[in-house]
Amino acid sequence: MKIRILITAILTVLVLNCAEAAVRTSPQDSVIYVRTARELLPYAGLPAGELMVRAAGIFLGTPYTGGTLEHVPEVLTVNLHETDCILLVETCTAMTLLLKHCADGSIPTFEDFCSMLRTLRYRDGITDGYPSRLHYTSEWLLQAQDNGFLREVTAELGGIPLNQEFSFMSSHRDNYPRLREDDGALELIRRSEERLDTAASYYYVPSDKIPEIEDNIQSGDIICFLSTVPGLDITHTGIACRKEDGSLHFIHASMKEGMVVLETRTLAEYARSGIRVARLYTD
Repeated sequence: MKIRILITAILTVLVLNCAEAAVRTSPQDSVIYVRTARELLPYAGLPAGELMVRAAGIFLGTPYTGGTLEHVPEVLTVNLHETDCILLVETCTAMTLLLKHCADGSIPTFEDFCSMLRTLRYRDGITDGYPSRLHYTSEWLLQAQDNGFLREVTAELGGIPLNQEFSFMSSHRDNYPRLREDDGALELIRRSEERLDTAASYYYVPSDKIPEIEDNIQSGDIICFLSTVPGLDITHTGIACRKEDGSLHFIHASMKEGMVVLETRTLAEYARSGIRVARLYTD
């Protein structure tokens, strides 16, 4: 009930404040949303994790495409006919939250879905230029946690302290076309990195410890794979999925496979540098 009230309040504020905000999408994407939501609606009463897995399963085979958000000017982009790893997680999270909020059995509107994506993707749910997007997965998780949508469970799974610092974007501005010649945007990104350095205590489960804790990972948990690049937190994301034989795999948008797949390797076999884990609230 608490999360239902919270989502109602957030959507109300976003409708009032962002009704005229631009959205880059296509009729194809609204059709995909309605079709997916209708398929998921009979399962809205399931725990959030199970609903996440069902949502991810519907997107199996969706083509992998990187850089779909990189347009000028910065507006909310909604693209359901192609995806990358974090957008798959974000899409399934938004659909799960909306359907768990749905009390009267009706399908949340496409506009509600767009508003939820904005809440997840942008700092304080406000699209205000390129730096307002939550580029680091750690900030995406922290804001979703502050909003009461999920909690990071890495520490309680037995994770150990992670000395994480954030600097990759500001120190590699040439990798980001929107930062190359915009000193103002670069400075805002640098400030967000500085905030993240001290925003939370970070933990991770080393890859060789995953077999010891994987029984406590639930289907539908968000799996974040650590980066080994200095200044960068997360390199890949997926959605945990336990097979009937009990083995723990995950659904992800795979660059190698070129589409959304159920990974054939187990989580322990796939992970190389450790993981962080987040779990949607079921209330």
